[in-house]
Amino acid sequence: MMSIAVWVWSASTSKLQYLKSCLLSHSTPAMRRRMDLSLRSLEQAVSIRRQIDSLERRLASLLGSTSPSSTSSTGRRRMSAATRAKLAAAARARWARQKGGKQAGRSTARRKKGGITAAGRKKLSQLMKARWAARRKAAGKSK
Repeated sequence: MMSIAVWVWSASTSKLQYLKSCLLSHSTPAMRRRMDLSLRSLEQAVSIRRQIDSLERRLASLLGSTSPSSTSSTGRRRMSAATRAKLAAAARARWARQKGGKQAGRSTARRKKGGITAAGRKKLSQLMKARWAARRKAAGKSK
């Protein structure tokens, strides 16, 4: 047995009351208990949010700010002039080292890593020549 609630929307009717009446009119007793619990917690959450907003407005009026969101910082981070000068000096030193003027820091002349020695190159050449000769010999027999 379902009952259908008919509501006339007016300014005095809250959205929560309207939703609650719609949900409760088409449900079983067990569903009503669960929805009543969730509606109760939703109503508490809305009440707490309203209290928080009210307290933020009061705090803003006490501190003299125009909006409650002005307490959060937005925009770019600012550096002091001394910090900017240190960063610029470090960048200039890096460029000088890279371009060859050894002002500060590690030396730019580094030993080349890897590569192959002359003896190693000669051995690889002999191995490659032997491999090519074997392939030519095998190709000559198959023709």
